[in-house]
Amino acid sequence: MRRQRPGGCCYGSAVALGDKIYVVGGYQRVCYSYDPENDEWEVLSKPTHEYDLNAYTVWKGKILLGNREHVEEYDPVEDRWSNRDELLPGGDINKMFLYAS
Repeated sequence: MRRQRPGGCCYGSAVALGDKIYVVGGYQRVCYSYDPENDEWEVLSKPTHEYDLNAYTVWKGKILLGNREHVEEYDPVEDRWSNRDELLPGGDINKMFLYAS
């Protein structure tokens, strides 16, 4: 039995980064990290926007989270979200794609 997450996350995403698992986004705008070695959850800074249908990836040691309107980057060292809307493709799109190079 593992410790329960400190709160809900409806339509969020989970991603592994380093030795932790991060649960991000959703209607609740959450960001939690889980350390499986110590069975500990941590509540972190919330994303600026609500993401119910989102795309996410790990890129250069950070987490990118976005949808058709916004992209944000989470820095786990600084516990800070930054706007990265420049990664959105232009035009009318049906799905969100993160363009990271």
